[in-house]
Amino acid sequence: SYNALDQYAKETISRIDTHTYSGSDRAGLRQLAENEGKNLWMSEVDGDFTHGTNAGEMAAPLGLAHRIIEDLMWMKPSAWIFWDIIDMHCDTGNSHDGNDFSWLNTSSGYWGLAACNHDDEYIWCLKKYYAFGQFTRYIRPGYTIFPIDWNSLGAYDRKNNKVVIVAMNTEASDKSAWFSFEQFGTMNTTNITAIRTSGALDGGENWADISNSCNIWLEKDSKWFTADLKANSITTFIVDNVKIESPSDLSTQVIMYKHKQQLTPVSGTPTTGQYSVTITSAENCTARLESDHKTITLLSTISNDGKINIAINVENVKTYNKSIS
Repeated sequence: SYNALDQYAKETISRIDTHTYSGSDRAGLRQLAENEGKNLWMSEVDGDFTHGTNAGEMAAPLGLAHRIIEDLMWMKPSAWIFWDIIDMHCDTGNSHDGNDFSWLNTSSGYWGLAACNHDDEYIWCLKKYYAFGQFTRYIRPGYTIFPIDWNSLGAYDRKNNKVVIVAMNTEASDKSAWFSFEQFGTMNTTNITAIRTSGALDGGENWADISNSCNIWLEKDSKWFTADLKANSITTFIVDNVKIESPSDLSTQVIMYKHKQQLTPVSGTPTTGQYSVTITSAENCTARLESDHKTITLLSTISNDGKINIAINVENVKTYNKSIS
């Protein structure tokens, strides 16, 4: 583990990688990475996990969606990487593979998103493939992910003023869901697109556009909308014209003095007459330390109680921990 490394090794690495096949302290690992100033990746996972209520072929897809939401909500990695797209094979010329897929029960858990028939040179995209696409087709690199609850998460596209919400219903009956946008400055939404995966692979919904059939009710002034979630389903909502309340150019400078003499900010370990600033964590917001080593720029907020936590190392003698609200 990271804690077992000596100080030289810790200073050498820039990223902590983890797999979520086991373990449960996701929030603890997130805090460790922030305290150490390291990037954090969830760099591998898959499994025969299932979720839902009498979900049939949606059991494995809901299991995958649950794992993605749980990891992103508690661990907040900057990358989430699926193990292998094709894990199951059939090939009569290879003794390690079966001759067919008669053994595969798609209503239970299985590994991979697809299966490959090497005899027929055919790739069989399973229901988990479409579940994964409910996330990856709409949440793109650079989006800011924010948690909603145990069954859904959001992502904000600052460049295009767009919010993506992925929500799953693991119950055996349909239900209505309510999504609030009160943490955003403006919601001038004119269109909400809804894409859903549900049911069996054959005859069910695979990235079906149900924008006009899931009873979306939008209240722009109060900044919320409701929609129906089908039983044992995964739905992605794409909401346009949503803007963060705080502008990207909000910034503050950390300036330190010693005996009325202004100290010099540096990026590395400070010596006499110097200090360094480190962003240790950002709560309900994102922030950046600029190249002058003293200016902190607020990039985005997802609620009104955002807070930036920083550590100020003065002359490598004393460290001050401060919060910027």
